[in-house]
Amino acid sequence: MKKLTTAAALAFVVALTTLQVSARSIISNPTPLRGAQDDKQKDDKAKEETDAYTAWYNATRETNKDWSKIMELGKAYMAKYPQGQWAKYIQPSIAQARNAMLTKAAQDKNVAEIIRLGKEAAAEDQSAEVDYYTFIVGQIGTLELFAQPPSFAHAADATDLANKSIALIEGGKLPKGANKNVLLAYLNSVDAVVEKNNKNTDKAIAYYQKAASYDPTNPQYSLQCGSLHQQKYAAAATKFQAIPDTDREAEADKMKPEVKAVLDEVNREADAVIQCWARFVALTQDKKEWDGTRAQVQKVLTELYSFRHNGSSEGLKELIERSRSASSPPSSSTASH
Repeated sequence: MKKLTTAAALAFVVALTTLQVSARSIISNPTPLRGAQDDKQKDDKAKEETDAYTAWYNATRETNKDWSKIMELGKAYMAKYPQGQWAKYIQPSIAQARNAMLTKAAQDKNVAEIIRLGKEAAAEDQSAEVDYYTFIVGQIGTLELFAQPPSFAHAADATDLANKSIALIEGGKLPKGANKNVLLAYLNSVDAVVEKNNKNTDKAIAYYQKAASYDPTNPQYSLQCGSLHQQKYAAAATKFQAIPDTDREAEADKMKPEVKAVLDEVNREADAVIQCWARFVALTQDKKEWDGTRAQVQKVLTELYSFRHNGSSEGLKELIERSRSASSPPSSSTASH
């Protein structure tokens, strides 16, 4: 290779030195380049958040609001920007949208949607858990369990949430404006009607008795309790009538133990019907809406009372009056409003 001239060599050294200095500058001080990238990323993130907010805002400004869309967009924003600059406006809108959807589902009698939205709301706001649970149970009761004809399509949800509500109420939580005893009675009646449908008669009776203990002035619980005991009485009476006459008509001290056991069951269930229905009659004497049902009940009640009192119905009126005087609402110390 030819030797470089001094001038050319000097120029080459100067050029090389300049490149090395530039390279060192870039390597040792890269901030300007990374700062530009960071600014761009910040701008992109800010734009993304603004776009997410704008989509939510536009949905809230629509004349015919799509609440499911508002809730979806609100959730999307909060999931990505929980501390975002618009979070304090968007977070409350999610519950507002869900409540609007719950109202619409109730108007449409869409029980499955009521359950879905209510459970979701309770999970997100545990301070209002009992409010949502009791709302769901009330809707299932109104739209299905106590409808005519009844439906038990969501009976499992009804009993699950009724029992959760009972536990929460007994633990000190109560929906706003609710009467504690009346609500507990209703929740137990929900359990009762489901158990009755499941042919678990004894469990149903126990739930109706508990309901009546919370709300003793509600005649429905005494009516249903008596009806279930009447079913058990009819079954026991049928069993007793199937026993041969010689065994069935034997003197009490000569009666076979298995026969006496059936007779005791007949008498026990008859007495239970009498107690429940005497209370029902007492509670409804001044209520015209119960006139038809009361007349039918009183006829059977009189027959059963006579059966248990050697053919005499004397004393029944006194029993009804005693039941009437005992039918007082809970004291202020046990009732919450």
